[in-house]
Amino acid sequence: AQLGNELVRARRFAHSLSLVLVEIGAADGSDRDLRSCYHVLADTFRARVDWIARHDERTLALVLPETGLAGAMRTAERMRDRLLSAAPSRGNGNGAGAAPRVVHLGVSALEAEHITVIADDGAPLLLEATAGYLHDALSKGPNQIAGGPALPL
Repeated sequence: AQLGNELVRARRFAHSLSLVLVEIGAADGSDRDLRSCYHVLADTFRARVDWIARHDERTLALVLPETGLAGAMRTAERMRDRLLSAAPSRGNGNGAGAAPRVVHLGVSALEAEHITVIADDGAPLLLEATAGYLHDALSKGPNQIAGGPALPL
């Protein structure tokens, strides 16, 4: 629902909108590892602008309003580097700082000049495109990023 709201807002103001899907292959695959990664990523966001949500069991969705594809790719690289360099869990029970073993990121964007051709209910288009790029990243190997436009050019 929030992605749909951001799409409506992006269309109204003719701003870009990007989505990043981050799949975490963490050390023990637990919810604690995913929550730890969430906290690492939350520190890289613009306060009160970007938002993060759980997409599925091992995937986080990162919405970057007013961000085009080039900016989203740079953000994805920073996120990947930050997740991979996070200090491993010391077994203290809270999971803070646990480093994932493998991270894959799919990135897609609706650029400002194309946003007006998308319907207000077009959030599934952006999500589907980003999921396709995540699949591309998974097929490229460990710790890869793949991305591109949500609309064919």
